[in-house]
Amino acid sequence: MKQFGLVFGADSEVFGDQDWANVIKNIFVILWSVAMLLVFGSFVQICGEVGVDYQDAYYDFWRTQSTAVPGCCKDENAVRVIYYVTTYSVVLGLSVFGFFLNMCNCPQFSNLYGIVVSLAWLWLTVQNFISLQALLDFFSSEDTSELAHFQRNMQAFLLMTVWFGETFLFLTAAYDSLQKAQPIKSKTYVSLL
Repeated sequence: MKQFGLVFGADSEVFGDQDWANVIKNIFVILWSVAMLLVFGSFVQICGEVGVDYQDAYYDFWRTQSTAVPGCCKDENAVRVIYYVTTYSVVLGLSVFGFFLNMCNCPQFSNLYGIVVSLAWLWLTVQNFISLQALLDFFSSEDTSELAHFQRNMQAFLLMTVWFGETFLFLTAAYDSLQKAQPIKSKTYVSLL
């Protein structure tokens, strides 16, 4: 066990002085970011199939459920897919870098990581609520049948579920990161000469 801790820059006898809860949340932020990049990457592929370039594609996933597929990716009230992809790419890159710094027990990076994750959450919140407004606008102009009402609710709840997940994960990871004030323990070495 001591060898495992020493491999990752630890000082203690069992697994080191790392804040393992912070490392685990960092892993979950990485997994969340990869999963969301796969979701938005799939949506970009759908947009490409209907003839919309990824730079011009809007995230209007509700249109693929309620209308024919060629109606998607074109709602200018929605958020561009590239904004989501960029935000999750930044968070993913920073999280991977942060994972290795956490494993090396480098607390100086924690404040930067916490601030960037908080800002990413804020930006994703704005994007999600703009998307929610576009979704509600779309369904308000569509038919008023009970089926359309249920579809609107399902899509809105899906979007808000993703937002609740992001909120919990990103804000707790940022909070833990900002609370991490572990100084690096200095070592004293005895000269062999």
